[in-house]
Amino acid sequence: MGEEDEQMQTQDQVAALNRALVLQNRSALQYSLTAGSLLGFEYAGITGELAGFAQAELQDAIAFTGRDATSEAVEHRLEHTITRKQEQVDALIRASRT
Repeated sequence: MGEEDEQMQTQDQVAALNRALVLQNRSALQYSLTAGSLLGFEYAGITGELAGFAQAELQDAIAFTGRDATSEAVEHRLEHTITRKQEQVDALIRASRT
């Protein structure tokens, strides 16, 4: 691997995270609407589709992290965010079944 592969591709990283952030905001709204539907408000519930798009964008952002210490830290944080998002989706889907 060359030194270029070792460094974070900052511009690409920021662009990928900005795309993911838009979908993260949309999925937060979807979570709120779904939670409200569990309290009796009318809403169709979570489909997982929007959350899945946000997860895919976060996974795509990992490709630009590189291999230096800062890059590894960013990658680790992204992996935790993806896992937490999946846990939230799973919890809402389970709750909507009851």
